[in-house]
Amino acid sequence: MLEKARRYCLRGEKCRNDLQKKLFQWQIPSQLHETIINTMIDERFIDESRFARSFVNDKCYLSKWGKIKIRYALSGKQIPVALINKALTEIDMNKYRNILQELAENKQKQIAKKESDPWITKQKCFAFLAQRGFESDEIAKILSD
Repeated sequence: MLEKARRYCLRGEKCRNDLQKKLFQWQIPSQLHETIINTMIDERFIDESRFARSFVNDKCYLSKWGKIKIRYALSGKQIPVALINKALTEIDMNKYRNILQELAENKQKQIAKKESDPWITKQKCFAFLAQRGFESDEIAKILSD
């Protein structure tokens, strides 16, 4: 079982919660879960700080999620708040705002093709960006420009 868990963790960054779910899926007896998870942590196959940084990086720069959505997803994986906060502070705010700007411009162009009222276009764009997890004050700054 340990070897199977190692192979699973080698495929990509995993957190304790991911491995726990996989162990249940593999129908491994519950009494072995903690032993397997602790071994994986000791062997550095699982590192929640490293996982949080990687997750933030991927979701921000590749999936183009905002901080709110990233925080919520990490909380759902039971990552400690301190690790989430630390990982989120590592986001390059210039890149973050550029991503937000790019998403806003693309969405406004898309909405403007169907909608002639600029106020409605702005509201729909705001809703889209908020759904992506961006902070309302950041969205407001971008849309006011």
